Amino acid sequence: MAESDLNYQEVCETALKLAENFGKHFSFAEQDIDELEEILETYHQDYSNHVCTEHEVWNVSVIWGIYLGQVLIEKHIGAYGYCWKMEDGFPLLVKDGENKMSPITKVQKRILNGMEDSVKSFYQIACMIADGRFSLGK
Repeated sequence: MAESDLNYQEVCETALKLAENFGKHFSFAEQDIDELEEILETYHQDYSNHVCTEHEVWNVSVIWGIYLGQVLIEKHIGAYGYCWKMEDGFPLLVKDGENKMSPITKVQKRILNGMEDSVKSFYQIACMIADGRFSLGK
């Protein structure tokens, strides 16, 4: 998938419509992350009960992961230079060669594994990393 093949705004609009199906009204606000956890728990329960497949999980993970990443960019880490970048056909939040985050993968893990892979903690740690308050092995 080329960089130009993915329209992040369009994917976020899909996320906003999906949120409405869950009775949520997202607005790219930090408090949306708590409600996103609730939505992802529904998907986790569906996956655990074999109501959806890993392929379906991946599809919704892309939508919700891009929304999560967009909230991160708009509310915090964008100010530090993070932006979407395609690497090996996969969208990541990237600041430079060493600072990369994958909200899509995190959402997928949240759906597959449950609360042990909280997107809220991912959001908080991503903000701490961007602020320089958290370092990974350095």
